[in-house]
Amino acid sequence: ATSFFLAVLLFLSACSVGKSGVRLTDENIQSYLKAYSQLRNQAPDMLEAINNDPDNTEKAGQEQYEVVEEIIQGSGLTDYAEFATLNAKIGSVFTIIQAESGMTKFENLQDSSNSMLDEGIAELQKNLNDPDVPEETKEELRITLKELEKGKKELNDSYSKNLKMANFVMDQVKN
Repeated sequence: ATSFFLAVLLFLSACSVGKSGVRLTDENIQSYLKAYSQLRNQAPDMLEAINNDPDNTEKAGQEQYEVVEEIIQGSGLTDYAEFATLNAKIGSVFTIIQAESGMTKFENLQDSSNSMLDEGIAELQKNLNDPDVPEETKEELRITLKELEKGKKELNDSYSKNLKMANFVMDQVKN
């Protein structure tokens, strides 16, 4: 869980594109999607054009960059810079959605882990309360019970600590 939240922190911190002048609107998202689709379809041909003339990769690269600009502008966007900014913002939104989904999965895992531990603790307690269980068995059950309770506390402490950090990061990124 710690590594997941740390990965989210690092990635989302790197995606701080919210202060650029480009805003996400229905119109520019549609333009971005159109450009992205065309660029994805055109990419193999563009790479082939660059690779076909290894002695002139700079010239071929410039020519293909002009193709990129034409596609982007033909989609309704201003230029490559606007496309790149939209790409970063849309990627950030997607990442936030994925991170929230991951946090929900970890919360569900936490809940089910606690539930299983509670069931194990209840079963041990039931056996400890059973007068037919021999005392030497009860001693072993008490040791196991303490281990389960300790494990549950450690699990919950770790989860609480990581959840605070994850929520802080998510709040910062969303802002």
